[in-house]
Amino acid sequence: MERMEENLRTIWSADNLPKLVEDVRRNRPENAPLYEGLRIVLPTTTFDDRFALDGVEMIHTGGHTACSSIVSVADDRVLFAGDLLFARRFPWAGDPTADPDAWIRAFKMILDMDVETIVPGHGPVSDKSEIRRQLEWFEAVRSEMKRLILEGASMEEAVEYDGYPTFYESERPEWRANSLRRWYEVWSTRT
Repeated sequence: MERMEENLRTIWSADNLPKLVEDVRRNRPENAPLYEGLRIVLPTTTFDDRFALDGVEMIHTGGHTACSSIVSVADDRVLFAGDLLFARRFPWAGDPTADPDAWIRAFKMILDMDVETIVPGHGPVSDKSEIRRQLEWFEAVRSEMKRLILEGASMEEAVEYDGYPTFYESERPEWRANSLRRWYEVWSTRT
C-alpha cells in the first residue's frame, strides 16, 4: 500500500498521468483505448497472505515484485498469475523488489495447485507446462549465477555470461540485462 500511495503522489499523479497515457498512445497505440479515462484509485481492502471471497482466493507470493499475488478460482480450475508469468516471453524482473527465490517458490506452489488454465500477466493463456518450463529455467539460471558469484564474477560478467540455458528472447534487450542484474543483487547476498 505504501508503494501505491507513493506512486499516486509521483508517477501516477494528476500532473504525470496524462504523460503516461500519451506515451502509450505514441509507443503502443494498440493499447491506447485501454487507457482512455484512466483514473487510479487505491484499494479499500488489502491482505498480507491470503484473502478469499465467494470462491475466489488471492494469494500473496512475491517474486516479480514484493507485492505479487495470484488469484485462484478453484471451481473453474483457473489461476490468474499476473506478472509472475510472462508466457512464452522473457520475464521482466528489474523491479527493485523482485525476488527470484520467491518467484521460484510461487511457481512450485502453482504446480501443486489444482488448476488447468493459467492466465498470465503477459502472453497467451497457458497451462502448467509453461510454469514448468519457466521454473526449470529460473532454477538453472540461479544455479549458474550462484556459481559465477562464488567464483568472483562481477555483476556485468554474470549479466553478459552466455552459458545460461536457452530461453525466450527478450522483446527488449535491456529487460534481460536488468532482470539478471536484479537477480545478481539478490543472489550475491544469499550465496
